[in-house]
Amino acid sequence: MKCLLLLFPLAFFTVLSVHGQEPDSSQSLPKVERKLFVGVEANSVSYMLMFNSKTGGSIEPIVTPHIGYKINQRLSVQLGLGYGKDKLDFGGTYYANEEDQQKHVLTFENRKNTTSGWVVPVNFQFTPFNPNRRIQLYATASLVPTYGETDWTFTRKRAEATTVLEQRHGSGFNSFFIGGLLLKYKWGSRLEANAKVNLLYRHLGKFSEYAESKPLSLGIGIDYRL
Repeated sequence: MKCLLLLFPLAFFTVLSVHGQEPDSSQSLPKVERKLFVGVEANSVSYMLMFNSKTGGSIEPIVTPHIGYKINQRLSVQLGLGYGKDKLDFGGTYYANEEDQQKHVLTFENRKNTTSGWVVPVNFQFTPFNPNRRIQLYATASLVPTYGETDWTFTRKRAEATTVLEQRHGSGFNSFFIGGLLLKYKWGSRLEANAKVNLLYRHLGKFSEYAESKPLSLGIGIDYRL
């Protein structure tokens, strides 16, 4: 699985290089350094939110816009904002007793969990290599504070009568750390494309079975220098 994830960015930039081959020379890069940039990223990161009310759920903000600043030739920082919402709806039917079975009266139980939230990833990118190369490898580290809420409802329906057996609501903050590797391709004087493999996932301050499973994720993005 990890091998496939590492091959993904290599294939991504092989396609880019075919369509945008230019000489790998610092002379072909712009002399004026543009430090401020904006961009957007699509990724497969799942944030598993947990609240004190024994509720929780996951959100997957697939598309996250961001603004960034290039501190120097090797280090940059960016601030993003994303929103995600996820719904789980599962249940089943059964006969509550023999009389219901004889009369073909079914009882339906349903559990519904709805989670939504905002993520604000603060991402750092660093490379120890020659920053003038058109294709460059970076190490990335992100601190991701989130705010979300969950509504959980357990209902039972028999005949035409519906009974709410339990309702729970939870909301609050969660924080995550995500680290990985990023390949960046400089496409012209202002445009840059990138592909990322997230190798580290930590749920800060909370024990999470999902985080302990060491999930991996992928991302692709594009930046435009202002």
